[in-house]
Amino acid sequence: MTGELPISEIRQSQAALRDSEALYHSLVDQLPMCLLRKNLEGRFTFANAQFLEFAGKSVDEVIGRTDFDLFPEELARKYQADDQKVISTREVLDTVERHAVGGGGGGGDLRYVQILKTPVFDSGRKVIGTQVLFWDVTEKHVAKAALEESTALKRAIFDSALDCIVLVDQDGVILDVNRSTERVFGFRREELVGCSMDDTLVPPAVKPRTRTNRDRYESDREEGSMLGKRAEIPAQHKDGRVFDVEMAMQPIPYEGRTVFAMFLHDITERKRTEEEIAQKNKDLE
Repeated sequence: MTGELPISEIRQSQAALRDSEALYHSLVDQLPMCLLRKNLEGRFTFANAQFLEFAGKSVDEVIGRTDFDLFPEELARKYQADDQKVISTREVLDTVERHAVGGGGGGGDLRYVQILKTPVFDSGRKVIGTQVLFWDVTEKHVAKAALEESTALKRAIFDSALDCIVLVDQDGVILDVNRSTERVFGFRREELVGCSMDDTLVPPAVKPRTRTNRDRYESDREEGSMLGKRAEIPAQHKDGRVFDVEMAMQPIPYEGRTVFAMFLHDITERKRTEEEIAQKNKDLE
């Protein structure tokens, strides 16, 4: 019949298509991440080797199934809702999801995965399904959560300390203060961070002394510095009032440089009590 392709050309085209599909499957099976495809009914039409290993499933246990066959109901509902969002908006969904693997109907390990969910188009740009690319980020997620928990714990301890704690760099610029510092000195944290400790928390006469102690540590380390020592110095309230504090300094390594934790304890009441006792003893003489 006129216009029909010769049998040999048809066979060549079919062979080329098979080769192309084989190459595609070979490539996606070597990806170090999981790849899935679903049709508009939410049934899996493709799963690469990485996903099968990740889920502990065979091809027959995945193809033609839905999320409800593989995952707990709550997660399956979320996955299908995300599919519908991608299909309706025709936009990429990029998020981190909890993903139960193994155990089917609700069991298995809970993992965290980075998800890239995209619509699949036909040649006419009609959406015919969804494609999901994801990889395991459980270790990263757990490490981040542990870091956030550790940071929150350290902040809680820092802020609950009864003594004032002021973190300063080598130039005396304040990096952070705790709540006791705000209470004792009358400043809000935002008013102090980025400012010089020498210009805010101590009276002018004491500036050379605090600067010298930082410089001595930088040049001599422990020798000649206040490291491990406590000293009484005047401090200055936001309103200009001068009062006595006991100060200790602890160097802390930070991003390749030395910063200092300044521990300040208000000894106003102690000094007043000592003066009263001294006056009484004097009166008794």
